[in-house]
Amino acid sequence: MSVRYRHTQPATALLVSIVVIMSFILALYAWIGTSTPQARWPLALTAIGTFVLLAVLAWYFSAMTVVVTDDEVRWRFRGGREWRIARADIESVSIAPHPWLNGYGIRWLGPKRWAYIVSGRSTVEVRLKQGGWRRLGTDDSQGLLKALTEPV
Repeated sequence: MSVRYRHTQPATALLVSIVVIMSFILALYAWIGTSTPQARWPLALTAIGTFVLLAVLAWYFSAMTVVVTDDEVRWRFRGGREWRIARADIESVSIAPHPWLNGYGIRWLGPKRWAYIVSGRSTVEVRLKQGGWRRLGTDDSQGLLKALTEPV
């Protein structure tokens, strides 16, 4: 099983979003804590729990690696499980935009339609013979498209 393509995309947009959310939460908790002194400890514990949760999410989605071999395409987030599609099950591939409103991470976009994206707005859409598609976010859409369309 020869590797034809391997690329890891950092999650710049997702990580910036998490930092902005953490900053907003910290400012909100500080404002509430100064105006309501009896709420300081519960707010501090809630803030720590929220930051831990966001830190875990930031680590899990901090990068996405896509690998194309002679037999399959695989992808995974830094901290997660690996998904696979046999190349024999692929009907077609094309570059597709990812509207920013659809968000980042793992997205269900309807029956048998999933997007896996950590940053940017470019994806390669892999249409499946049994119906549906998977959109794989990438900052190298031409390279991924080429690897998926070259004959085995």
